[in-house]
Amino acid sequence: MNRKPKVPTWRPIKNPSGNTVFQIDYIDPVTGKRCRPVGGYTEAEAKREAFKIYSELLETYHGGEKVVIPDITINDLINLYFRNKKGRVADSTLTRYRSLIDHFSNFIDTKMPTITNVVQVKKNYILALLEEMFDAGRKPRTLNATIQQLKSLFKFAIKEGYIINNPAETVNTYRETGRRGRRKFWSESEIELILSNTNIHFRDALEFIYNTGLRKSELLFLTWDDVNQ
Repeated sequence: MNRKPKVPTWRPIKNPSGNTVFQIDYIDPVTGKRCRPVGGYTEAEAKREAFKIYSELLETYHGGEKVVIPDITINDLINLYFRNKKGRVADSTLTRYRSLIDHFSNFIDTKMPTITNVVQVKKNYILALLEEMFDAGRKPRTLNATIQQLKSLFKFAIKEGYIINNPAETVNTYRETGRRGRRKFWSESEIELILSNTNIHFRDALEFIYNTGLRKSELLFLTWDDVNQ
């Protein structure tokens, strides 16, 4: 075996009986074949089974020697993450990334001092951090940048074999408003340019939408009864 095994993934599927089960998906590094066993009826069961499979694959990779998934503290993971990025991105960018990650590490240190290992981090902790930041007046742009960095941090942890799922993966971003969210309306000259380059079969419809303000769906269901003659 030359290639280090990757962490298995899992997803819900319907079995022949119509019940939802969780299927594990991984590549056997010995045979190169894709394996898709059923990991259980719940996501928790699938995670445990995926962790067991990954441990067995690592054991085989290391020549039969029993391998334990290494523990790593949150702060050690953060330091390792930024050492890995050193030289790959500008120092100013690293500083900005670090300030975003510090929101998380400081929150854990002060609010949840018993949470020290990366495997202990749950999605709810990240949501609690974001709620606190929001209440403190942080802008959506900062919140979204923090979410993005946390996703990247835990993706790195998965790649290094410290965890098997990303607690930030399904965290939703915030709606950004302000100048970035303002719509830019086309000018008359831009409309003419668009219409002049439109297929002749669609030009009348586009002109009608432009002059009336109808939505596309409203145009499609328009009948003569809707027209004032």
